[in-house]
Amino acid sequence: MTQSKPSNVAWQGRDLIAEWKRSLGIIETKGQSVFTELFDYVEPQQGVLNGSIISIKDLFQVQGYKTQAGSIFLDNTPAEQDAVAVSQLRKAGASFVGHTNMTELAYSGLGLNPHYGTPDNPIQAGRITGGSTSGGAASVALGVADAALGTDTGGSLRIPAAFCGLTGFKPSQHSVSREGCLPLSDSLDSVGPMAKTVEECELLWQVLSATTTPADFSRSADSSPLKLVVPSNFGMNDLDAPVEKGFAEKLSQLEAAGMAIERRFIDALETYKTLPVWQFSAFECQAFYGQDYDLENADIDPRVASRIARAKTFMPKTSSKRSWRERLLLNEWQKKSRIRFSYCQPWRSSRPNCLI
Repeated sequence: MTQSKPSNVAWQGRDLIAEWKRSLGIIETKGQSVFTELFDYVEPQQGVLNGSIISIKDLFQVQGYKTQAGSIFLDNTPAEQDAVAVSQLRKAGASFVGHTNMTELAYSGLGLNPHYGTPDNPIQAGRITGGSTSGGAASVALGVADAALGTDTGGSLRIPAAFCGLTGFKPSQHSVSREGCLPLSDSLDSVGPMAKTVEECELLWQVLSATTTPADFSRSADSSPLKLVVPSNFGMNDLDAPVEKGFAEKLSQLEAAGMAIERRFIDALETYKTLPVWQFSAFECQAFYGQDYDLENADIDPRVASRIARAKTFMPKTSSKRSWRERLLLNEWQKKSRIRFSYCQPWRSSRPNCLI
């Protein structure tokens, strides 16, 4: 598939070599702890991302480089091939500057890392960037990269985007391949972009998902009006006033554009509430990395190790997977839920800019 022709993107028509050198200069003077390793310059392919510089979260395989997930205990054998998401960006003409620092194993929204240091927030000196895609956010906010490739389990793109004045997008999990990307939680991980604008994130998602966005969003394939369902029983409680106002404004804009907005109670979400969603990460992280490593004795950030250890409080001794009840509930939720919904989370009150 072909993607929409980019318009008003920062990398159009630029001198890439000069921009690459400028980025390296910023890294040298301001980019301490932003990267776990830098990549060599490679002449890019032609495509909609030609001229762009993209940073890659240290979860993704990049051919010829090690993938460490912000850790020092994982096998450091260089990858033999790119992760699928990296390959998609490369074929579209992107240039990759390096693997970005992150919360170890992507297990926190703060972005702290005792092994490689913690990136400073480029727009609020002395403060954290948020995580787990901490280096990715810093790289874009510093102007080193035009965009960052990252993952999001419970906010790992959106939190640092909000902290650093950027746009983070967590796509539907199935829309972007996770092949070649180390997991935190197979049930909850999504691969997505972070950039300065919604338009840039949209273009990057089109590349990552091999999707062409239709020009007319107001109608579905069968010519009936598209419907956005806003659940009355999930995700709308205790909103900050600027968030609630921004969300209402965006709904009004969608209605004005011809989309039907329906607010209703969704039974499947009541089932979803019974799932120990925030324990999935502990359980699935332990199951994945515990296959090859002695996590109790590995040199892991103690904060991350304590979260992984939660798996022991509910993991059946005879199983390395979720309990059958939890699996059945999750399957029921996935089958019933054919509805996509979103809300805006503002970095500052006048401009909601972080997509979910």
